[in-house]
Amino acid sequence: MDHKPLCFAFQQRKDTLPPGQLNHLAFIAQFTTNVRHISGANNIVADALSRVDAVAAPPITAEDVARAQAEDSELKSLLDGRTSLQLERVPIPGSSTTMYCDLSTRRPRPYVPATHRRAVFDALHNLSDPGTRATSRLVSERNVWSHIQHDCRARARTCLPCHRAKIHRHVSSPLMKLAPSSASSSATAKFSRCRSTAGRCASAWIALNRRTC
Repeated sequence: MDHKPLCFAFQQRKDTLPPGQLNHLAFIAQFTTNVRHISGANNIVADALSRVDAVAAPPITAEDVARAQAEDSELKSLLDGRTSLQLERVPIPGSSTTMYCDLSTRRPRPYVPATHRRAVFDALHNLSDPGTRATSRLVSERNVWSHIQHDCRARARTCLPCHRAKIHRHVSSPLMKLAPSSASSSATAKFSRCRSTAGRCASAWIALNRRTC
């Protein structure tokens, strides 16, 4: 159980604990020292938060995007107005549903409604956490909506994992100045010549540094 180390820490002798652990236990003791285990079935909120990595949003399907396109007001304004996008209905492979895609590029780009844009951005950006330019290019090459590059750059700038991984300050240590020593030193260079076992001669410079007190 996760609570047993904490219960054992409260039962230890205080004079044997390091100061850091004493401070932690004193802070916890301000709230309670009666630590008990509650099963996950009786503590649903804490059980769900302890497995937050396992809680994932359902994947986005083409049928979900097609249904959201029918209720998107921005798409209706693009279809009624003048735009450089060539929005046409494209059949979804393996399904009888059609969805609006932009055919102005070599690759058909589906129009993503406002309700699914965050999920599409996270699915591509969280692969490797690229920068703002790379993220906007990665998303805009595969999807389309109004002001897509501006939205991608704004979301990439506010990505917390990206900010945690960045190095905001580079510390350059100055060159150390060696203090003069009272002991005197003398250096001697010698040119020596040796013969190896294979019969070849090799030459090398040998530098000797002698320190005298």
